[in-house]
Order: sequence, then C-alpha cells, then structure tokens
Amino acid sequence: MATTKKTPVSAKKLPTVTVETKKITSNKDCCDVSTDCCKKESKCHLIGGILLVINTILLVAIFLGQTKFESMRVGGSENYKLLKQVYTSEGYKTQQKQQIEQAIQMFNTTTQAVDQTQQAPAQDMQVQQVQ
Repeated sequence: MATTKKTPVSAKKLPTVTVETKKITSNKDCCDVSTDCCKKESKCHLIGGILLVINTILLVAIFLGQTKFESMRVGGSENYKLLKQVYTSEGYKTQQKQQIEQAIQMFNTTTQAVDQTQQAPAQDMQVQQVQ
C-alpha cells in the first residue's frame, strides 16, 4: 500500500521580493583633488563667485549713475542739492499735504454730487408713481 502525501489547500506559494542595497559614498569621498567631480565643483564655485562680484559692481554703478542722471534732469549738481533741500523742508511737506487733502475733498464732493444726481431721478419716479 502506497501512501501519497497530500498538500493542504491553504499552503500556497507566495511570490517573494528581493531587494538589493547599494552603499552610496559621501561627497567628501567623491571630491578628491584628482577627481573630475571636484574639478567641476570648484569651477562652479569660482564662476558663481565671479558673477556675484560683477553683479555687485554693476549695481553700484547703476546707483551712482542714477544720482548723476537726476542731477542732470534738474540742471546740474548744484540745482540737485538745492532740490534735495526743498524736498526735505517742512514748508514743502506742509504744502504737499494741503494739496493732497484738497484733492481728496474735491473727489469726495464729486462722488457725493454723482450720488445725489443718481438718487434724484429715482425720487422723481417715486413721486410720479404716487400721483
């Protein structure tokens, strides 16, 4: 009598997953003086530094040129100095404040007048409907 082995129905083979890991070296190991990685990195730092210096020089030149341009607009550096004194004086600030307040009042009265003219036809229509 031969006996046969039966495998249970619940014991199925499941798929397996294999994960391979690889050690990554740090930047310090990569950046040896003799490697291409370090040479490229050094060139990038050098180019970035040079561009930063050029940008700073250009900004200073633009700001200095702006003052020169403004002084030419008002008729020279002497007039520019006088104009700066005018702009910083208290009388000029007071005068500008008064003009701005007048403009605000003018716009407010214009807005109120427009509102009243828009309300007047509506009131006339109500009066006509009552009669």
